Formats: sequence, structure tokens, C-alpha cells
Amino acid sequence: EFEKESTSNVFKAALALALLLLDAKDYAEFIVLYKKMFSLMPYVTNNDGQEAINTILDASAKSDDVKVAEQVYNISCEQLEKTAGGVFSRRLFDVRMKLCKTQIARGATLEGENTLEMVHATLRLPNGKRRSEAVPFRAVGRV
Repeated sequence: EFEKESTSNVFKAALALALLLLDAKDYAEFIVLYKKMFSLMPYVTNNDGQEAINTILDASAKSDDVKVAEQVYNISCEQLEKTAGGVFSRRLFDVRMKLCKTQIARGATLEGENTLEMVHATLRLPNGKRRSEAVPFRAVGRV
């Protein structure tokens, strides 16, 4: 119990430090710390992990440096792809959708379209069917 609580506190402290580094425009140190945070994610709750990712993505999107924001999105996607192991990941889906919205908002429609294609690909099974086609819908409680 103590170790689990300790890891959660270390993770939250790393998040706070990462945000300070980003705000101070110390991008090199920020990127190193953000990558390290992914090694702690298996030891924190899903909500804490998702909240940290969203907080970092939102903060980096507000950064003056568009390249840093893109790098943060790319790191997030790469790390989430590793942990998903080829299985559909809601976190990865959410990050890619957020990236797509950010790209469209800044006028990079071609990049946004490419990202949306990647999102659509995650919704397909290896046999090419959409996930919604794989399991037939059954009304619960109806005869």
C-alpha cells in the first residue's frame, strides 16, 4: 500500500515539475521527464494517467512552439502504442482525436485528415471490419 501511494505521489510531482519545465520553456528537460512519466503510468490509476496526459497535451498545445506540441503528441502516441500492444486503446484514440482537433484548429487540415485516417484505422480489426461490425448488437432485456 505504501509503495503504491508513494508511486502515485512521485507521478503527481513529476507532472507538476513537467508543467513548470514547459512553462519555463526548458523543452529538452521537459521531454525527458515526460517520457519517464510513462514508465510510472502502470503504477497509477487510469484516471490519474489519463488526466496527466490531457494536462500535458493541453499545456503543450498552448505553447508558443508548435513543434514542441507536435513532439508531445508524438511521444504520447508512441508510448501508448507500446503499452497497448496492438490492442485497441481508448487512451490512444483520445490522444489522436485531440491531435486532430489541434491540427484542424491551427489550419493544418491535411495533417488533421491524415491523423483522422489513423484514428479510423484504430477502429478496424485486423480483418478490416469495423469494431462495431464485429460484435452483433443485442438489445438488453428484450425478448
